[in-house]
Amino acid sequence: MKTVAQLLAAPFATVPALISAHAREQPQQLALIDGARTLTYAQLDVLINCAAAALQRDGVGNHGVVALCAPTSVEYVALFIATLRVGAAAGPLAPSA
Repeated sequence: MKTVAQLLAAPFATVPALISAHAREQPQQLALIDGARTLTYAQLDVLINCAAAALQRDGVGNHGVVALCAPTSVEYVALFIATLRVGAAAGPLAPSA
């Protein structure tokens, strides 16, 4: 597994890979702040893995597309990144749509 420094020095890296690397190297560092709620990189990585597993269980995988329609929240961010982690494209939709 690559480190954050290795990923950042590479010509290409994915956001899900960077989050996983941060979770391994600095698990207690804050990753997200949503009002009074905070998530560390370790907590965010677990949430992303759970969402990715649910997406895969429901048949979403490589080259799939997931439409996301929800207000901004920790869960929205985790689902967006989980979609990328399983190899699908995330299609954000405005909740007002």
